[in-house]
Amino acid sequence: MDFKFTFKHLEPLESITQYAQSRIEKIEKYNMHKEMKVHFIFSVQKEAQEAEVMVDSGGQHYTAKASDPTLYAAIDLVIEKLEHQLRKHKHQE
Repeated sequence: MDFKFTFKHLEPLESITQYAQSRIEKIEKYNMHKEMKVHFIFSVQKEAQEAEVMVDSGGQHYTAKASDPTLYAAIDLVIEKLEHQLRKHKHQE
């Protein structure tokens, strides 16, 4: 997987990038055919921390966004949403 991280209105933290990478690895079980490009965007909006992820796997594109008071919880939520999309797509094939 090819990762890209964008931080808006907060300092880039290695611990956040490592946590996001470890959490996204669970989607590899869906056996995407092409090399996946994963772009995470982390931001702060008033009192909420937001995590957005965009996955590009050749002709397939997935996007999910979640917010929570803590960034780690927002990452967990966004990965769950993305996994739901992938599961739904796999069952349609």
